[in-house]
Amino acid sequence: MKATPKTRGGQVALVAVVVGAVLLAGSVAAIIVGPLSAGLTSRSPASVLAVLAEEPRPEDALPAVNGEPYQSSGLFDLGTARLAGRDSQGSYWVATSADGDICVITQPTGEPTTGSSCADLDRFAREGLWISLSWPGGSLSTFVLPDGTRFENLPSSLRPVGSNILAGDTSEESPQVLTSVDGRVSIYVAR
Repeated sequence: MKATPKTRGGQVALVAVVVGAVLLAGSVAAIIVGPLSAGLTSRSPASVLAVLAEEPRPEDALPAVNGEPYQSSGLFDLGTARLAGRDSQGSYWVATSADGDICVITQPTGEPTTGSSCADLDRFAREGLWISLSWPGGSLSTFVLPDGTRFENLPSSLRPVGSNILAGDTSEESPQVLTSVDGRVSIYVAR
């Protein structure tokens, strides 16, 4: 029996490979391959955020910063970048990282500021993903939510942009936790 630890998205899963070949009176024992951890799943980023499985389009290219595509030190798999929404306040892309994390890239309209944030799949499934950008004269918060997540009674500063994005200027909001209608996702809205 050979055990090999594998690291993925900040979690360690022990995977065991048992290979047996025993000859007994002309019979061969079975080869068994399987995970030891019951929590190990084959979930992919596209299984919680379907836009990542869509065919790429020209508008999916990440924004240019100083004439170069925004890459945040090579963090993103550029082939997975998808424009998830655009409104008068900004443009919002999602992508995966080299480690398989889900990332958001936000560029406020008319501003040289671009920012990004990433979360592993388990955290994304519980909390979504967010980033808040500030610059002289403005701020913009972006929340990316797993497919099917709905909220009621959103603060007036947040609005849906596409099917997975909430965005807005939350700089005047009192800190609060919002929980999805089905109770599976909670987000923290703060100044």
